[in-house]
Amino acid sequence: MKKKFVVMMLILPICCLAAQKPKNGVTEPESVNRFGIYGGMGVHGTDAPSIVDHLNTAYGSSLLVGRFATSIEFFGGCEVPVNRSWAVKAEYSLLFKSYTLTGTTYGYGNVDLRYNVQAPTIMAQYVIPGAGYFIKLGAGGGYHWGTVSVKTAVNGQETFYNANGIGGRAEIEGQTAFDSHLFGYISGTVGFEALGKVKTDAGGELANGSGPVSLNYATAGVRFGLMYFF
Repeated sequence: MKKKFVVMMLILPICCLAAQKPKNGVTEPESVNRFGIYGGMGVHGTDAPSIVDHLNTAYGSSLLVGRFATSIEFFGGCEVPVNRSWAVKAEYSLLFKSYTLTGTTYGYGNVDLRYNVQAPTIMAQYVIPGAGYFIKLGAGGGYHWGTVSVKTAVNGQETFYNANGIGGRAEIEGQTAFDSHLFGYISGTVGFEALGKVKTDAGGELANGSGPVSLNYATAGVRFGLMYFF
């Protein structure tokens, strides 16, 4: 995890400095903060202790699941400028993760557990414009919801559990210009989800030896995407 952030923090300044290089001997004008839309995908390291405890205690698997895991995220949204140095962005993202247990000893057979979290988020951004690039520092949050599904080979049925609550994120983002409208970007993020206990529609709880399972986790990762300014 730490190595990923070191690489990311090296790449961000390099991208921004590269954008400042003159083209045909002419330095690009400073980028102007405008309305834009964006989308992309991210790769995150997640720490979901309650989910991992459930996997390691409830099914008798001979192979323990590590606490930290890699998850995938897709996202899209828009940025609205407030002034030269500030902007607000509204975003929707979907993060998902799956686990498969084999060799369980409690009679479950193979076990598949998946979870996904839908996260509409409002963020405030401090904008640092440059010649053909932006650096943006942001933080925000929203009301999020998630689903956990569990399927065991012993009965072949999939049970769905739901949770909802607050989540937040902080982000540093570097955007570099391909032309006057299209920018590419890379960003580093850290965040959390506090969605609470997972329950079925009938109120049934997913549990392990230490109590009810919650969809609470911390996350950190890197995102890649495209931004189009109007």
